[in-house]
Amino acid sequence: YIAIVFAVLKFYVGPQFNEMEIRETEKEISIYKSAIEREVNAVNSYCVDYARWDDTYNYVAKPYEKYVNDNLKIPSLSVQRIHFFHIIDLSGKVKYSAAYNPVGYEPIEISDLKSDMSDLGKFILMAQQNPQGIYKGMVITDEGLMLISTYPILDSEQRKPANGRLFSGRFFSREEMNRMREIYQGDFDLWTDFEGKSG
Repeated sequence: YIAIVFAVLKFYVGPQFNEMEIRETEKEISIYKSAIEREVNAVNSYCVDYARWDDTYNYVAKPYEKYVNDNLKIPSLSVQRIHFFHIIDLSGKVKYSAAYNPVGYEPIEISDLKSDMSDLGKFILMAQQNPQGIYKGMVITDEGLMLISTYPILDSEQRKPANGRLFSGRFFSREEMNRMREIYQGDFDLWTDFEGKSG
């Protein structure tokens, strides 16, 4: 997405800008790109921590309520600003799935999960077809943009074969945009569909 924006700016809009304006815009794009990468890496770090853990590994083999109560309740997720947590086994069977609106953390249903043709559906299918693959990035959902990561589920010592895959995601809300503006001193504005939270 960043490359496309830059290409349009340079070759289509470019003639309307002077060199100083172009350099300033390039600088903004560079800051924007670095900020997005850091946010994706933060979601990925959370995902890896839970994917490489005996408790998660055991949950895939035999789901148990204590795992959910101890780790996946709203207070725990909200601290990390995680809005999507999805576990599947190697066959693609869903072992656990939850999604929350970042505005108040109310449970929501992500319709994109029902379609292999959606960005999110394609991302999950790609990961399912490549059990050892490690993927992270950004997808567009009906609820808005989501930073997403997935990692094979392994035991803590990483000695046993993977028995599933974990996905974690963070939606972009107006609060996320404002937070990024403050941290990275950039004019970030990404589309999101959450009511009252569009940029």
